Amino acid sequence: MTARFPTSPVFPCATAARYTIRMGKKREDIVNIRALAIMLVAFGHSIIIYSSGWNLYSTTVQAPLLDHVKNVINMLQMPLFFSVSGFCLVFTLKRGDALNARAFLWSKFRRVLLPFLIIGCCWMLPIRLLLGYPGYELHPDCWTAIMQIR
Repeated sequence: MTARFPTSPVFPCATAARYTIRMGKKREDIVNIRALAIMLVAFGHSIIIYSSGWNLYSTTVQAPLLDHVKNVINMLQMPLFFSVSGFCLVFTLKRGDALNARAFLWSKFRRVLLPFLIIGCCWMLPIRLLLGYPGYELHPDCWTAIMQIR
């Protein structure tokens, strides 16, 4: 028996439990590994300013220990996410009600890529352009092309 969770049209599987619940048994090990990976990402992003490899903004504070911790986190977090994702994908594809390839890709597009594109294009890009973020300046020819569209 598979547990049912509320879904939304934009995010059909709104909970992590969809990947970890099989026949009524929750995979606590997968949930814990995912939680650890998320905490690593949050901690890694909070100490990134002390990393010597991040040259977007300079800091007057040097923290060699945090620099080493950030390097270790960088080595662990992406392989961990890919491994857990692949592990969960195998269970998704082996389900009796598994989707065909087209439906599966459309589901992933709707859940992952569509929100990324909407937030990136409608929220992050305009804010970064307006604030003059380094690397997000528009070339003068772009403004000319945009004004000629009208």
